Amino acid sequence: MKRYKLPEAEARESIMDQCGIDYHNEPYVLIHAGPHKTGTTLIQSFLYHSLWKEEPFLQEDKFAIPTFEDLPGVFGDTGPMLNYAHCMISGYVKEGGQMNVAFCNRLRKAFPPFLQTIYNASQHTFIIAEDLDRLTIDHGRMQYYLRPYRRFRVIVSYRRLHDWLPSFYNQIVDLYLQEYIQGRSKFPSFVQWIDEQYDHFIKVHAIEVAARYRSSGKFEEVVLLNMHDGTPLLENLFCNKVRFANSTCQAIRDGAKSTKPNVGSSHEYERLATKAALRGKLKNYHRANAKQKAAKIKQAAVERGIFGDANSYPTICLNRTFMDKILQTEMEQERVHFPEWYESQGGDQALRKDFEKAERKLCSLDEEKILDSGLFDSIFEEINGA
Repeated sequence: MKRYKLPEAEARESIMDQCGIDYHNEPYVLIHAGPHKTGTTLIQSFLYHSLWKEEPFLQEDKFAIPTFEDLPGVFGDTGPMLNYAHCMISGYVKEGGQMNVAFCNRLRKAFPPFLQTIYNASQHTFIIAEDLDRLTIDHGRMQYYLRPYRRFRVIVSYRRLHDWLPSFYNQIVDLYLQEYIQGRSKFPSFVQWIDEQYDHFIKVHAIEVAARYRSSGKFEEVVLLNMHDGTPLLENLFCNKVRFANSTCQAIRDGAKSTKPNVGSSHEYERLATKAALRGKLKNYHRANAKQKAAKIKQAAVERGIFGDANSYPTICLNRTFMDKILQTEMEQERVHFPEWYESQGGDQALRKDFEKAERKLCSLDEEKILDSGLFDSIFEEINGA
């Protein structure tokens, strides 16, 4: 695409020059807008532990990291950038945020001095927060809170739907486990969740998130990072996507890494245990011991030969039409956004093979069939008597 009879990159540089901005030396804000379950926790951990250990590479690359003092709020440790993200939700708490107006007013006072100091020193900075994927993020407010910076680059990590959706489901049900145990909400299987929520969650997938940032017209550049190209996430980000990060890139290649990878886990046996408890088959079951009791059920099912292995349980899967819809969506996304890489990997045929290998992720343990069969009743009794 060309603007003003120039290639887009040259047009952008020309406009910034007319506005008195030194395009090559003007510091910028790198925004990683998630989405959820695409490594934002790992990136945050890497940045903050590098800062706390006083590693030299970020400073060498002229990157400054805001701390909790700069971004005060409900999220601490390696998560203060989430405080910024939750202040960008249009309706704050009313739209599901965890930062109310009072918290955000406090942040709005604390953050500008940090930004002004590092901007005057020509340093770049990061905002890494998965909640920036939300539909109700106010892009104009984002820029307002980041003054005096004038350059904003956005990176959104792409993960295939057949990997991303089950991972996102596992994170969500883990958050609501207490409600499920108390019977205040129904514990949905992945298949039930997708059937009810797919149209909503597809809107916070990488392709849709990137499209919203582009269409806002408020960001210099919006880039998709392909999580399937074989390059480790930190190396892919800092060596291939983040400008002026040569020292950080080299440190990562030399072994610098995150100390807090956010690896999700399946909750199939917790759903089975929760349903058993609600039926009165499993006693003294609550949030604190849910994982432990679920693990005992899983172990006993294999030891007693009920299942050949822990994952060979009876399942209910998405219907073929729905699976084909997900696969076709992935094919279209990768043909459009990663065309050269996609064809080099074997195109539609290779993606179809990868999808078929992962189809079991799109299935759920059939807890109703298991509970109705009575096969696990002796397991529940043994756990109750322990």
